Amino acid sequence: MPLKILHTSDLHLGKSLYGVSRKDEFERMLAFILETVRREEIQVLLIAGDIFDTSMPPIEAQAQYYGFLQKLGSTPVEHTVIIAGNHDSPSFLNAPRALVETLCKARICVQIDRDHPEKEVLELKGADNEPYLLVCAVPYIRERDIRDFNLNENETARNQAYSEAVAAHIQLVEAAAFARQAELQAALGRTVPVVTMAHLFTAGGIKAEDDGVRDLFVGNLGHIDAAAFDPRCAYTALGHLHIPQQAAGSPWIQYSGTPLQMGFGEKEDQHLIVLTLDAAPDGTQQRSLKYIPMPHFKALRQIRGSAADITAELTALRQSAQAVLAEIIVTGAEDPGSLEHSIHRLTAGTAIEIVRIKDERRDIAGLTSTEMQTAAAADLDEETVFLKRLEREPDLCPDKKQELLETYHEMRRLMTEEAESWEKI
Repeated sequence: MPLKILHTSDLHLGKSLYGVSRKDEFERMLAFILETVRREEIQVLLIAGDIFDTSMPPIEAQAQYYGFLQKLGSTPVEHTVIIAGNHDSPSFLNAPRALVETLCKARICVQIDRDHPEKEVLELKGADNEPYLLVCAVPYIRERDIRDFNLNENETARNQAYSEAVAAHIQLVEAAAFARQAELQAALGRTVPVVTMAHLFTAGGIKAEDDGVRDLFVGNLGHIDAAAFDPRCAYTALGHLHIPQQAAGSPWIQYSGTPLQMGFGEKEDQHLIVLTLDAAPDGTQQRSLKYIPMPHFKALRQIRGSAADITAELTALRQSAQAVLAEIIVTGAEDPGSLEHSIHRLTAGTAIEIVRIKDERRDIAGLTSTEMQTAAAADLDEETVFLKRLEREPDLCPDKKQELLETYHEMRRLMTEEAESWEKI
């Protein structure tokens, strides 16, 4: 009998869009996943990290998560495997693990075991207690999880060492899985397929501006070469990048992408991936993929231009009666106050919700301290502000600027790790 596996990731439950709640969209997203599980008769559900958008998600997001797991009990799913992403709090996901695994047939992996990588290999069994799938469940790996930090390392050396350590750990987990596969082959006389799950950024991966992907490493450093994954795996289910894509050009190593468009920089091509595995008469594994397009519950539209351009596009959206979350980027010389009034008048009583109006003519680098305090928080990404501040120091040589930037990144890393340590107390 064919084995059907559904791969998704990056749910980001609880995420708002410039302060606008998307609770109803998340509810409909989860309902669609449940509907797909039933219709496609899915036996194994893989969620490759970033269940929540923040380490301490709001109560409504927690209720959606637990409600979703509970409803999975009435579907054909026999096992759900969940790994923690970089947005998730390992301690938060781990706290109810025993209860969730007992009541919801879910297995949750939140942290790696450097000394016992075989513990990240999950053996999934059917009602007959016979194993039918081995899952290498590798959650997001923080630097402190995998290596000891050396104060004498520069940014480049540190990130390279991190990448190599992550790749080595994945290879250890997969080696343990294939060792177990060989044992089962000898005992059962059949091959139990191996699937890998991981939450990371592969080298060459594509991301979009404003997609909500948070990466503590910069440039191409800290990214993992897809060659780290064992080609004997039937499939590698990745999370972290929001744009659906293959890694290293392989259809068997894929990011499912987020099922809900998270930012205006993302395209509307979200989907779920269904993997079907079937044993051929000669004992080889046959595999196929099916992509299930996600419906668009609300369209995300970025409207850029002069007052005339904005008015024309909003008028067209009014006539379509489509539910829309819109971001307005003003590029003309119009008075912001009167334009804002005109925009709200055009959208009043419609399905168009304006989440932000941004005047592109404003220059963050030129803001005074008073203006900076009152500027929109969404426009003041902390790294952008830091880089702009460096640009305003003409007396600093490039080497000194690079040193300051590396110090800034190190401070952010230490602050993040400190915050995560407090979560465990």
